[in-house]
Amino acid sequence: MKNKYAIKYSTLIYFLYPFVILYSYIIFSIGFNNFNLALIWDSFFYSDFYFNYKSGFIRRGLDGSIIYYLASLTNFNPLILQKTINLISFVIFIFLAIRIIAKNRVIPVFYFFSTSCFLLYIEYILFGVRKDHLMILYFFVIIEIYKSKINPIFKYVFLNLISIVATLSHEVFFIVFIFPIILLFFYSSWKKIFVLVPSLIIFFLTLIFNGNAENKQVILESWHQLGIDNIRFNVGLFSYPIYIWRLGLTPLEYVGFILTLLCNLYFLIISLSLKIVIDKQIVFFIIMQYLMCLSLCIVGCDFSRWIFFTNISIILTLMALPNIVHHSPSKIYTSKILLIIFFYFFINFPFVGWDYNSFINKIPIKMIYNFIFAF
Repeated sequence: MKNKYAIKYSTLIYFLYPFVILYSYIIFSIGFNNFNLALIWDSFFYSDFYFNYKSGFIRRGLDGSIIYYLASLTNFNPLILQKTINLISFVIFIFLAIRIIAKNRVIPVFYFFSTSCFLLYIEYILFGVRKDHLMILYFFVIIEIYKSKINPIFKYVFLNLISIVATLSHEVFFIVFIFPIILLFFYSSWKKIFVLVPSLIIFFLTLIFNGNAENKQVILESWHQLGIDNIRFNVGLFSYPIYIWRLGLTPLEYVGFILTLLCNLYFLIISLSLKIVIDKQIVFFIIMQYLMCLSLCIVGCDFSRWIFFTNISIILTLMALPNIVHHSPSKIYTSKILLIIFFYFFINFPFVGWDYNSFINKIPIKMIYNFIFAF
């Protein structure tokens, strides 16, 4: 029976979009405030793109080894090679992101422009371009393999090849995208999952050979031989992980962190439910991805990176599935739209650590309020 008190879906959504546009403008303004291209350009070499295999096999060493040998053979400046790779991957990422937003049928457009998704990265543009964009590009290739009609044997070979290359570039790829890969390729044929054994072996090797101070010194000396002596690696890359309990969070801050994660999970599910039928398979997949996100948050304090990776991996996977069931907007009730508007204005994930002040000062409603009353 139709709810006689329900407001039209389009009415509430059209009410939301002006605020989405305003908030997007604010985030772009903050992200590019005091924009310094030289600073971003220089920040690229504070990167794990310069891990290489000169000290032996080590996690994340594939990209650096390729850059090192290309520089050795061609006499090109390795910094220029690395920065060029970053810029190319970033431009492709931006193009594909725009294409996703323009062509998607699964995700409401406003979700892309929220602190759960792309806007999260815009705000932190001054941190420079990361391998994250490259990881997502690798997953795009895997999606194309999934959609292709090539022989299944070749499909699994290419799947392993791309997964191995991506994992050698950054082990987080396997952690973030293993459940999406299983859902896409093996959900209806679990017995074939053994074909992922080569990728799994490489992943475990990257965990075992995670690098130490001796590896770091050998790698720095190898770049020094090519005339590069200003490479710096981020804290924690050659030492212990930055575990969440090392941040000194109070019990209330842990509660706030968990609630923020749960709010992002709920916001994703109700946003998806505007366009698609959320069945048990989808719910299970989303929960597994969020458990993965929680695990990453425990061993690495880049919380916003993990929530972004989680949400974008879910979005891309669901958009690739051919059997997603769509439903009519007439099935959507006012309460659901109001919840979405509420969560859009009140959720946020600080980049690093978690405290009340950083959370409350960055929530959309607070930033919109500050922007409006600044004039």
